[in-house]
Amino acid sequence: MRCWREFNGFRATPRGMKIPRGTMGARTELLVSADLMYRGYDVFRALSPSCNCDLVIFKNGEIVRVEVRTGYKNLRGDISYNKPPPDRSDVIAVWVHGQNKIVYINARSKETIDL
Repeated sequence: MRCWREFNGFRATPRGMKIPRGTMGARTELLVSADLMYRGYDVFRALSPSCNCDLVIFKNGEIVRVEVRTGYKNLRGDISYNKPPPDRSDVIAVWVHGQNKIVYINARSKETIDL
């Protein structure tokens, strides 16, 4: 199991970091929020962990639901992340640990998009 997890890049927290899982999720949401604000979006963050999505963004009259995930590059170079439940979001924002970059993915087509 450890080999599979290492290959796919899954770790509860990045190697060497002693951050609780919930704190890591909140940190990732804030990093994505800052990136989206830099891109000109109005960003609204959920107050409850039970909400349907993590963020709602607004720009040019369009409202988009965003689910935020922390991801890792696996040994093949693919980005691994926990997939959100279907129909919870329009966009999946994956902060790729170790590369300090955010990848935006269309939740329906699973294709990388540029916001």
